[in-house]
Amino acid sequence: MPNETLGFPQHNSSESTQPGTLLGTVGYMSPEQVRGVATDARADIFSLGVILHEMISGAAPFHGDSAVETLHAILKDEAPMLPDRDGATTSELEHIVRHCLEKDPDARFQSARDLAFVLELALRPAHWKEPRRRPGRSLLAALFGLL
Repeated sequence: MPNETLGFPQHNSSESTQPGTLLGTVGYMSPEQVRGVATDARADIFSLGVILHEMISGAAPFHGDSAVETLHAILKDEAPMLPDRDGATTSELEHIVRHCLEKDPDARFQSARDLAFVLELALRPAHWKEPRRRPGRSLLAALFGLL
């Protein structure tokens, strides 16, 4: 079940998560969360990549028949390519989502600001070309709005 939630220990808000503790919804956890190591904002970027992939494709990029198999898929499997539905999925969008889903946090976008910048560039029309309909532009605009 990809959407299983792992147990949250009871603690007061001044305590931090203990090393080795898994917290989160299984299908949306970053590889570093799965490993139980320290996380930062890049773990959230991975989770956002999962959500974007799911919004575009209609299916979670990492899933298995059990929580353990889903966690294994997050660590070892590559996300499937995004489907191209009537030209709505641009290569730019595919690249952005894949960059969010990098297994190594150092290879991901380093901040939400970096991701927003790239999305803004992907949405910006080319000034030197004749205006044309850009496939996936409305989808990119909706994703940018999420940020």
